[in-house]
Amino acid sequence: MLRSLVGSEMCIRDRFNIDLTNYTLWNMLSGIIPIVYLFLFATIMYKAISGLGVKKSIKFKEAAIGGIVVTIGWLLGSYAFAYYIANFSNQNAIYGILGSIMILMFWFFLLVMILLIGAQIIQAFRITREGNKIEKLEKENKKVTIEFK
Repeated sequence: MLRSLVGSEMCIRDRFNIDLTNYTLWNMLSGIIPIVYLFLFATIMYKAISGLGVKKSIKFKEAAIGGIVVTIGWLLGSYAFAYYIANFSNQNAIYGILGSIMILMFWFFLLVMILLIGAQIIQAFRITREGNKIEKLEKENKKVTIEFK
């Protein structure tokens, strides 16, 4: 499944006449590249969405922290869910195909919750950063206003 994101091994073997089964670099990249894609997707998503409701969007560093949290949570959640399905789930025997649909919907719910947790962590970093600036301005006796669009 992970190799499908990188590119088909068969397609590369046929096009360039090389055998990739023994290359450790190929095996390593087929596991790392999807993780990097997931991190970049989450980071860019958080950065793009952050500026929609307020004048000042989040910094790339904050979006990257959220991307790291989402990547780790997504991988751990997916592995834990796959372990549960393989070892403990007996939904198909009880509910048939509807059990599979319920399990799929629960997995979607789990992944969306991981995305929301990443957004909450970004917001906590942002509030901490803004709070430090507000405290600094209050010490200097300056008026503090937060503006929204």
